[in-house]
Amino acid sequence: MSSIDGPVVRIVASVPESIDLNDVAKAELVRDGYDRIAEDYLRLVSESPDSHPRRQRTAMLLAAIPAGSQVLELGCGAGIPVAAEIIRDGHTYTGVDISERQVELAMSHLPEGDFRVGNALDQAFDAEAFDAVLALYVLTHIPREQWHTLLARIFRWLKPHGTLLLNVPHGDSPGWLEQDFLGFGGTNWTNAYGAQTTVGILEAEGLRVVDATALADDDSSPNGWVWLTAVKRG
Repeated sequence: MSSIDGPVVRIVASVPESIDLNDVAKAELVRDGYDRIAEDYLRLVSESPDSHPRRQRTAMLLAAIPAGSQVLELGCGAGIPVAAEIIRDGHTYTGVDISERQVELAMSHLPEGDFRVGNALDQAFDAEAFDAVLALYVLTHIPREQWHTLLARIFRWLKPHGTLLLNVPHGDSPGWLEQDFLGFGGTNWTNAYGAQTTVGILEAEGLRVVDATALADDDSSPNGWVWLTAVKRG
């Protein structure tokens, strides 16, 4: 497993911590935040280079899963670039996003996909329905007290030896308000466990971590995210 050692980043610095928000309010902040920036965010991800970790790690996953796989993406956004690559590779794709506007864009670009509006925590799928699940830039927007619950459900949804690809920040915070979200305006809500804690949760839920690598998104984000690949224990 690759190293996730590195500087411990206190990601709450310079941003206001969220106080007295219940889970409904947090979900509304995330939903409204991504609705507001939908077109700007689509442009941002569409213009990302092939070297971006999102594209690289998606390509690695696609090279590893069987042909004609069933793939679920939590936090699918507007479907670019991940859903587009999965569908182009011949897999059956299901995408879920809390932002109605993001899903509208995804459906307009990729009618071959099955896109759904909803909170990841509210989804219900059959046991062993998917060969792979992706959750990219997603767990950070889900209350960390619920991570065990969501990862246990993902374990159930995955086929034996199925693969989960996700990423998490380095730092640890119970939650903060991310203002001027991604430089596009508006406010979002974010929280995190440290990467080592996240690995422990995955392992506790029966997902064996086979790779954990810290990757920078770009020069403006040198610490980047920790990208985790886990396999359901058979």
